[in-house]
Order: sequence, then structure tokens, then C-alpha cells
Amino acid sequence: MHTTEEWHGHAHFNMANAFHTQKKADKQLDMSMKSHHNARTANLNKFEALHATMEQKVSMTRRIKEKLHQRADSLQQSNQLTRQSLAQLDEALQSKEEPLKLCMWRIEERKRRPQRELVHDNVTDLLEDEKNTLLDTRRRLTESIQKTKSTVVVLDDKLGEVSHDLVVKDQALQLDDACLRQTHKAYHNSIGGNTRNSSRGGSTLMPAAGKMIFHRRLQQHESDRNEVNRQQDAVQLDQSAANREEMAKSNCEDNKNLIALCHKMAGEAAQKSEHAMQERINEIDNTRKRVETELIATNDTMNQTKDLIGKTRQQMKNLEEPMKNAWTCNTRRQMRTPRENILDPVSKQLQEHQATLVQAHEELSNHHNGEKRLVQDLHHRREHLKDDLNDKMAALRIEMGCLAKETTYPPKLGQTFPKSRFYKWRNDMTTPAAFRGGVSSTVPMTAR
Repeated sequence: MHTTEEWHGHAHFNMANAFHTQKKADKQLDMSMKSHHNARTANLNKFEALHATMEQKVSMTRRIKEKLHQRADSLQQSNQLTRQSLAQLDEALQSKEEPLKLCMWRIEERKRRPQRELVHDNVTDLLEDEKNTLLDTRRRLTESIQKTKSTVVVLDDKLGEVSHDLVVKDQALQLDDACLRQTHKAYHNSIGGNTRNSSRGGSTLMPAAGKMIFHRRLQQHESDRNEVNRQQDAVQLDQSAANREEMAKSNCEDNKNLIALCHKMAGEAAQKSEHAMQERINEIDNTRKRVETELIATNDTMNQTKDLIGKTRQQMKNLEEPMKNAWTCNTRRQMRTPRENILDPVSKQLQEHQATLVQAHEELSNHHNGEKRLVQDLHHRREHLKDDLNDKMAALRIEMGCLAKETTYPPKLGQTFPKSRFYKWRNDMTTPAAFRGGVSSTVPMTAR
């Protein structure tokens, strides 16, 4: 590969030779073709110059063709890599469909919780964050897909330009190579056949010789400029294709990083939301157990109060006969004669006994009414606890159902509940301890 200075020097050298040959030709014309030998020499010089120029042109065309061929192969490879990156983007975009559907389903499913359980908790916020994250990753992947498709189109167009230029250069090379072989053959024929000497001399410069020289110089300058432009066009095409390849390479690298980033963002969002759902399940289950325990205690307290009502009623009934006896005795003693109908110790004790019985009966009656009101209040509280427990169980089923449909992302934050625990919860919820037999009836201090 020559340097630019060498290339210019060679061109100037050829132009100088051509100008020198023209001067010789002018002299020979002026001398009326002084000799056939000089004419033969000029002809051979022209053949040599033409042969050297064609050899240079063919060599340069071959180098350009080789360079463009390498560029075409590189463009094809870049195109394939870009298409592979595009396929990876499509796959990454499709992989976000199921997590997004699952997230939307979880959001809608949690809206089915009982009204009492419809709280704006941490799970709600994290599910919204996961949905927004998935939508953002889909948007960014879609934009990258559009950009990558444009890059593929640009590479295809540039590959078409390079391929077309290769076809043109190949055709020109074939024609120049054929001309080079023909010139080489004519050159040897000229050496072998043109051996005559002429004794004619004393020529003068033809009137049109000066114009011909000027015209030849113009043609030489134009041909050199055209050749330089041809080579520069090839260099620019190669550089333009290289820039497109660099852009495609950078785009593929950006796509790779974006796919990894989107996968990480979506995975972390899913892990956080599922971890929050696990914690919410723990919280609901613990509260459910507390409500269930309180329900058992309330039910036991209500049973004890009912037993107490029966005992109080029995005590009131037991006081009826003494009260009746005291009243009968008092009535009979009122039938005594006026002289004997006095307030004696017996009458006093009888009145005190009767007053004590009435007071005891009133106290028992008041307790009896209070116990009945307490039973009604306990029954009311028990029904509220039952409703709350049923709501907790329904909410727990929904939360567990949401968590059961796990995403395909790698490991979650915290401990994942095993399926055996889900089944245990389901069995526990189908028959609450408050309604099963053989459950301890320990009454908490608040119920006592």
C-alpha cells in the first residue's frame, strides 16, 4: 500500500513523462517525422505508459474489490448479530407477558376480599410498583425493538450498496484485465513488426499540434481526477459501512444490557411483592388464630353464663317456699286476739326473715336480668367474631391463591412457604377450631 505522497509523486512522474513524450512528439512532427525509428520509439513509449497505467488501475481495482468484499462479509456478520439481538429483544418482551398478566390478576383478585379486609396495605403498593415496572420494561424493550429494526434496515441498505459496488468493480476489473492482456499482446507485436527506418527529415510543427497537447493535458488532468474520485468514493463507502457496523455493534451491546436490566428489575419487583404477600399471609393467619381463640373463649364464657343463669333461677325458686312460709305464718299470727296480737320477738324475727328473703330475691332477680343481658351481649360479640373469622379465612384463601401462582423469576426474598403449609392452612380453615371438638376452652383474662 503506497502513501499519499508516493501516490502523488507517481502521478506527477507519469504526467511529467507524458508531457516529455508530447514534447518529443511535437519535435518529431516539426521535423516531419524525422525517422521511422523515432516514431517507433514514441509508439513504444506510449505502449509502456498505457501498460503501466492499466496495470496500476487493475491493481488498485483489485485492492478496492478485496476491501469491499471484506466489508460485505463483515456487514453480513453484523446483520446476523443484529437480527439475533432483535430476536432476543422479542423473546424478552414476550417473557414479560405472563408476569404482567399474573400481576394484574393478583391486583384484581385481591379486590374480591371481604369489605372488612379491603385494606390498602404494603402488598397493594408493591403490586402497583411491579405493574408499573413491567409496563416500563415493556415500553423500553419495544423502543429498542423499533430502533434495532431500523438498524437492520440500514445494514441491509448499506450491504446492498457495497454488493452493487462490488458487482460494478468486478465488471470493470474484468474489462480492464482483458484490455491489459490485449495491450500487452499489441505491445509485443509492435516490438516485433515495426522495424522500418525512415530517412525523411526536416519536419515542421503542425498547426494543430499545440491544441492537441493542451487537449491531452486537460484529458490527463480529468482522468487523474476521476480516478481519485473513484478511489475516494470506495473509501467513503467502506468508511460509511464501518460506521454503520459500529453503530449496530453499540446497539447490540445496549440491547444486551437492557435485557439484563429489565429482567433484573422485573425479578426484583416480583420478589418484593411475593415477599410482602408472604408476610401478609403470616399476619392474617396470626390474627385469624387470635380471633379464633377469642371466639372459643367467648363461647365458653357464654356457656358458663348460661349455666349461671340456671343456677340463679334455681336459687330464686328455692326462695319461693321460705317466702311463702314466712308470709303464711305472718298472716296466721295476725289472726290472734288483740290482747295477744302484739309485736313480740317472734313477730320481729318473722319480719326480719321475710325482709331478708325479699331482699335476696330482688338481688337474685337483678343478677338474673344482668346475666341474661350479658348472654345476649356475648352472643352478639360471638356473631361478630364469627363474621370476622370468616372474613379472615376468605382473605387468607385469596392471598394464598395469589401467592400459589408464582412467577418464574429466580429466588425470592426471605423464606418461601412450602406447599405442605398451604395444605395445612386449607385444612385448618375448612374446620375452624372454634367449631371443632376437643379444643381447649381456655378463657383469656379479658373474657373472664
